[in-house]
Amino acid sequence: MANIFRRTYTHTDAKTGKKQTKIVRKWYIDYRDAAGVMQRVPGFTDKQATVQLAADLERRAARQQVGLIDPYADHSRRPLLDHLADYRRALESRGNDASYITQTVAHCAAVFQAVGAVRPADLDGDKAANWLLERRRDGRGPTTSNHYLRSIKGFSGWMVKSGRSAADPFKRLSGVNGKTDVRRRRRVLADDECPRLLGSTGNSGRVFRGLTGDDRRCLYLAALLSGFRAAELASLSPGSFDLDADPPTATAEAGYTKNGQEAVQPLPMELAGALRPFLADKPANRPVWPGTWATVAWRMIRADLAEARAAWIAEAGADFEEAKRRERSDFLAYHADAGTVDFHSLRHSYISSLARSGVHPKTAQTLARHATIGLTMDLYTHVRLHDQAAALEALPSLLPAAPPPMGSRLATGTDSTPKNVPLAVGLAVKLGALPHSDASADIGGGKSAEKGNRRNHLENKPVGTCSHQPASNCIRVSEGI
Repeated sequence: MANIFRRTYTHTDAKTGKKQTKIVRKWYIDYRDAAGVMQRVPGFTDKQATVQLAADLERRAARQQVGLIDPYADHSRRPLLDHLADYRRALESRGNDASYITQTVAHCAAVFQAVGAVRPADLDGDKAANWLLERRRDGRGPTTSNHYLRSIKGFSGWMVKSGRSAADPFKRLSGVNGKTDVRRRRRVLADDECPRLLGSTGNSGRVFRGLTGDDRRCLYLAALLSGFRAAELASLSPGSFDLDADPPTATAEAGYTKNGQEAVQPLPMELAGALRPFLADKPANRPVWPGTWATVAWRMIRADLAEARAAWIAEAGADFEEAKRRERSDFLAYHADAGTVDFHSLRHSYISSLARSGVHPKTAQTLARHATIGLTMDLYTHVRLHDQAAALEALPSLLPAAPPPMGSRLATGTDSTPKNVPLAVGLAVKLGALPHSDASADIGGGKSAEKGNRRNHLENKPVGTCSHQPASNCIRVSEGI
């Protein structure tokens, strides 16, 4: 049975100072809904109208209990934009990044407008799929299309989980393969491009959204030697760095990382030494690199690359042929046949340098903070042609070895294979995998102590290593940069 009542409150009289109990004019209703939960709703100042409302609420709850009324009817009458505002608050309560929330809400609003949806019942998966298809035909990339689909599916899934909708109209939709049409192929910086970029940026007098040339130089250096993303770097304050630890570290809070987990990233001593004087005069509780640069970081590095490239070409001086050669090259170019160098390419350079330096793949995955090792090795590790050629040089030779001089041949037969030598050792000599001196050590004696020395030189090498010295790390910074 619903309860009808008027609320009271205590008021202190300004003249007498005595407390008085006041009764509000509006009536209120307490009743149990279809789930048996007590609800309180405001009524009217008219008692009889409030009694009728209470009776209607009780009848409605009873009909919902037996399935005569749609439990989602109230939510279905609300505009989608009201639900979207609630969804934004739900994302904020989860601690999601502000830029991610803004982008997700914008994607959902765009889909609503495209399919003509005003209320939840207007949402149609087929219409949304056709709209995304038309956008791809008009030149939008598959990755962008997948971002829109992921946002709207997140909203519709939340509608179901929060009891606002009975079904998810987008659940059956799936994204397209982004690898079939890669719109942005990134490349890593070459060994000699990093010092040029850092040196030129540090000497630049241009200010980009509040960041001076030296600010940007240290920012690029931190990205190259830590692997932090733009949003993570923008969130760091001087207190995020512990440069006196062993090893030095930088900590990005969970609200700014891609996986939503706090990231404590070890830093090389080279970076710690470069950041120590830079951070000395920075306010303790403010971002090291403040402002909105992270939203257009690609534009920032594009301008700095252009300055560095122009200075490099100008170094040719009066040598016309050299100047032309440099202009035709893709050295320090933002766009090149091999790909684009945007700000995220600095993270690619960091991970690729780990692989080229012989770091174990599992360690590289941990430093990259990737969920799977396939993402680290397949997408972020860039192997250049000279790296592949160097790896091939470590393979054992399969061609017959050149015959030794006549004076050094073994007097045991007509060829260079000694007699009384096991067949496997003789074949190794013929294939050049074992020197003659090792084979002759066993003639007539079969010394067990020396048999262990006849192993192929690759047998005892650790897995994943080779005799080739890796190329110098592209992110080593020369002094003064």
